[in-house]
Amino acid sequence: MSDRKRRLMETMAPKWGDEAAEYRWKMTGIQLAGLPLALVVGAALLLRSEQGVAWVLFAVFVVVAVPLSVMGTIYLRRMNRTASKTLGVQVTWKADSSPPPKSPAYEDWCNKNGLVPYGASKVFSTRRPG
Repeated sequence: MSDRKRRLMETMAPKWGDEAAEYRWKMTGIQLAGLPLALVVGAALLLRSEQGVAWVLFAVFVVVAVPLSVMGTIYLRRMNRTASKTLGVQVTWKADSSPPPKSPAYEDWCNKNGLVPYGASKVFSTRRPG
């Protein structure tokens, strides 16, 4: 496991569960895959390259970005579904029905929902991050 993945898993898995954190890692990969493509298209449009080149790059961006967006949405839905199953509370797209990223808000959210803070992971430490 890479260092970046381990850091993400150690941060997210205790709050969301191991499987949900794995889906979040996959979403990160999708985001990173789309970034260089978006930068190339943006640069081509800003640098006012030939009209034909700009249209070709835009078409390539759309052809690649649409499947990446669909996969990101699928992973997000799966992440929420598995987190709901792991935590025993409904986790949705809305911020107030998802575990907050910051510790004090997360702990309050757990108390409100009757959950043990940082107890969702079976693989990663359940100690409070420092």
